[in-house]
Amino acid sequence: ARREILYNILKSYKFDRIALAHQKDDQAETILMNLVRGSGITGMGGIKPDSDSIVRPLLTFSRKEIEAWLKDNKFDWRLDSSNAKNNFTRNKIRLELLPWLQDNLNPGITDRLSTQAAIFRNADSFLRNHTGRMLKKLVLEDGNEHISLDLSLLRQLSQIEQYYVLRTCYSQLSKTEQEFFQYSFEEVVQILNSEGSKQTKLAHDVWVLKQYNELLLTTSDPDRELSEVKE
Repeated sequence: ARREILYNILKSYKFDRIALAHQKDDQAETILMNLVRGSGITGMGGIKPDSDSIVRPLLTFSRKEIEAWLKDNKFDWRLDSSNAKNNFTRNKIRLELLPWLQDNLNPGITDRLSTQAAIFRNADSFLRNHTGRMLKKLVLEDGNEHISLDLSLLRQLSQIEQYYVLRTCYSQLSKTEQEFFQYSFEEVVQILNSEGSKQTKLAHDVWVLKQYNELLLTTSDPDRELSEVKE
């Protein structure tokens, strides 16, 4: 809801960018949260310094550094009261996990996680570009509601390549990268390695069907279409 308001302001006033105040501690919390959730290379890249119309100029500074600067320059700031409550996953990481890691394992854990995030973002960028080149060979048909892939070529790829190809196709159809998790990928891999025609349904109503030498991702319910044909 907050993001939607900011985009409306951006559009109404014809601004170029939205500047958000995420900082290095937010980055560390995000990486740990994504690690626990198992969100893969993309998730381990954490918060991006810039994306679409958004920039985050404070991402290289810690919360302590920012608060010290505010105090030195006599600026007041607001604290969200919900930040002190432990009923949110991020808050548990902020209030319990990160302090424990700093005290018991690595005092510089926040800086280390920030460095690792940059490495993962570079890896993710490389794999996305590589995926774009692969799709030019793999795609048999690309429509608004479906994408057809060459099954024999898809099977020749490594698992990480298959993951990025399938997630890219899923994202194009579902309009989001959310909810294509490792178990989603494993469901599709089972289809790839199975005999005969198979199908499964992913989140956001995206179906995956294996038929002949083709893997079809579609937003049209194949069972419903089959019943309409029989009628």
